Amino acid sequence: MKPGNGMPLLLKVIKVSGIFLFSGDSDLYEPLERLKIKGKNIYIFGVRGQVAHELWASCSKYINFGKWYNGHKKRKSRS
Repeated sequence: MKPGNGMPLLLKVIKVSGIFLFSGDSDLYEPLERLKIKGKNIYIFGVRGQVAHELWASCSKYINFGKWYNGHKKRKSRS
């Protein structure tokens, strides 16, 4: 676990029943597993193909963010 990423503090939180993760980074696998062992629900918001394989086993529920996100939209220029 990288120092300064906030996860050590999060692991000490007792009054949290679930975690919402908006990332697919495999670096979060170990802290998420610890939270899962402590009985916390893990909800991962991601886009298929962009969430690390390791995280699938850790999550309580996967929410496909891709169905709401269609990519960056260009603003219409003011003329």
